[in-house]
Amino acid sequence: MDTISTGMVIAFAMQCYKEGLLTKEDTGGIELTFGNKEALLVLIEKIAYREGLGDLLSQGSYLVAKKIGKGAEKFIYQVKGQEIPMHDPRVKTGVGLQYALSDYGADHMKAAHDLFFKDKDSVGVKEMKGLGILKPVSPTDIGGKKVALFKLLDIYWTVFDILGVCDFGYVPRSVGTLDELLEIIRATTGWITTWFELMKLGERSINMSRIFNHREGFTSKDDTLPEVFFHNFKNGPLDGQRAINKEDFRKALRLRYQLMGWDPDTGIPAPAKLIELGLDWLIDEIKR
Repeated sequence: MDTISTGMVIAFAMQCYKEGLLTKEDTGGIELTFGNKEALLVLIEKIAYREGLGDLLSQGSYLVAKKIGKGAEKFIYQVKGQEIPMHDPRVKTGVGLQYALSDYGADHMKAAHDLFFKDKDSVGVKEMKGLGILKPVSPTDIGGKKVALFKLLDIYWTVFDILGVCDFGYVPRSVGTLDELLEIIRATTGWITTWFELMKLGERSINMSRIFNHREGFTSKDDTLPEVFFHNFKNGPLDGQRAINKEDFRKALRLRYQLMGWDPDTGIPAPAKLIELGLDWLIDEIKR
């Protein structure tokens, strides 16, 4: 069981209960109200053993909403069927790009977060010049500089995933440097590799995942965010502020496609990019 998806599907069920889409009969007598911590613990166990309402909720909020119907879809917060984490992209737009563009659904660990690059003294700006990260970018920027930064960070953390490296161990999250990690990789493999080669490795992985998703029916329309993030905050210190402009976000997605060498409308990798990455054997796959 995943902590994020479990929490989100229970929160969704509580919202449905509040809206009258689920009743006490559906919950097996559980008073499924927000703040009822006893109900939360009971539901976690029911999901684990697929008992009663837990059997339905174990399928995740996306499928549950479809089965409940009656407008339940507007209460789910997901991308590509996976529930969003707690991080709000209205204050960290790069996280929003992660949610929308992750090939396996919303994930806050697809790339490093915006705050590591917010000013000239940020660890990401100071320690990652070797990858071309030279200037700070505001956490709420959604323009070209943020998209270019995200492209690099997405590839960089994909390399971590391939190598099995902890995201928390190296810059920008921790004290380990790019040079130190490269030295470890060389010592472990015996390969005289470079960061250029490693970044191409990450880029190949992202392109292969993109083509896999294309084959399975995902399109650029699935690169999106829950509608709530295109509206201002309600209440709190940012009340009435920080909505992501939908048109600006659409432009950011289009630019990311272009920076990756993908079709700007469909987000499908171009044959020339696949040839560059040694993935020409996938050209027929995208033609199909």
